[in-house]
Amino acid sequence: MSDYATIASQTATELRFSRPITDANGFQNSAPGARVSFTTNSRNLRLTVRWNGLVTRNDSQGSVNTYYSVGAVVVDGTRIGTFRSSNTYDTVSTQQFEFTMAAGTKTVVIYWPYWTGMTLTGLEIEQTATLGTVSRPTSKLAVCGDSITHGALATSGDALWAVTLAGLENLQLVNFANGGAVA
Repeated sequence: MSDYATIASQTATELRFSRPITDANGFQNSAPGARVSFTTNSRNLRLTVRWNGLVTRNDSQGSVNTYYSVGAVVVDGTRIGTFRSSNTYDTVSTQQFEFTMAAGTKTVVIYWPYWTGMTLTGLEIEQTATLGTVSRPTSKLAVCGDSITHGALATSGDALWAVTLAGLENLQLVNFANGGAVA
């Protein structure tokens, strides 16, 4: 199950989201609050992520890499880990991240980072494990605003107030916020 405004690219080897923001900063290529959910009984999860360099805003690299570029993996409602680019947010690179999960069938949610352009290019579980779908919420929550709504200073992809609200109300989240818009 994917949950976001627009799927920009979806193939057997790639998933990237976008949103209806057009500006010189490339924010249409960031995906604050985007998530993919599935069920599995695997104990191990490996993500392959391509940081696509499509977000071009040139704010302080320190704050962007510290706050805005952190994705998260949540299992049955509890964050089990985060992942981030080891480069600046506008650098194209590929990284793998591994997570260990508890035994049994569980719901896994992968949250995209707020600012950095990310393409999921691989999701691996144990060869004998099951992989199931999760129903996508039928109603949507659309949020508008500036950097606070966009996700400024959030510690990871699952920590935005809009993500929390959408989860509590079982809604899809569409984040129309534009950092720097000073709403």
